[in-house]
Order: sequence, then C-alpha cells, then structure tokens
Amino acid sequence: MKRLEDIPKKTLFEVPEGYFEKLPGIIQARVAAKEPARAWGTLALRYAMPTVALIAVAVFFWQGPTPSSTEDLLASIDSEQLVAYLQESELNADDLLESIALDPDEINAIEEGAMEDIDMDDVDIEELESEFEVRNN
Repeated sequence: MKRLEDIPKKTLFEVPEGYFEKLPGIIQARVAAKEPARAWGTLALRYAMPTVALIAVAVFFWQGPTPSSTEDLLASIDSEQLVAYLQESELNADDLLESIALDPDEINAIEEGAMEDIDMDDVDIEELESEFEVRNN
C-alpha cells in the first residue's frame, strides 16, 4: 500500500494565459449578440390567461343569487315535497318542536291557533271527557 505523499503530482489541465481575464467579455458578447426570439406560447399565455380569468369571474358572478337564509331555501321547495319528506321520515311533530327554540309568545300563538282549528261541539267534548274519564272540579 502506497502513501499519499509517494504518489506523483501531475497537472492534468492547463489554462491558456489570460483566459480568465478575457472570459467576462466573451460571455457578454455572446449574450448581447443573441436577440431573444418570441415564442408563440409566451404570447398565448400573455393574452389567454387574463381572458380565462375574466371568464371565470363572469361565470362566478352570473350564476344567480344563492339563498341567503334557511327561510329562503325552504320557500324555494314545494310544500307537497316537504310534507311527503316529513311523512316518509321518522320525525314527528314533537321531535321538530324540540329542535326549535321558541319563546313563550310563539308557543301561546301556536296553541291558540291549534285550538281554533278544532271544530267540536259540546256533544263531542262530552264524549271525549267520558272516554278519557276527565272530571271537572
């Protein structure tokens, strides 16, 4: 095994005299001599990209108004479809009322409206009282 000091040193490459002094001038002459050729792709990108952006913005804004609230969204659905959905689902009126926060005035209005819709005469009320054994005090 040889030691590093025993290996003879040779200069494999020689640089011509004054090469590095002349190199910046050579590079500048080559760069200045070439005029950049315009590629078709750069022109296409220059004009096509803003056009595509304008079209995208126009489509976004001209899609039409979106419903701003839940009430607007529900108003856009046909009542018959809502009734059919609620009949097919497992929700009942109690479940729906539990999910809605109502103040006492709204509760009273709902109860009064429900009682107004019932069309019963005294005979029907007496039959119900006897059926459920309601006693008047």
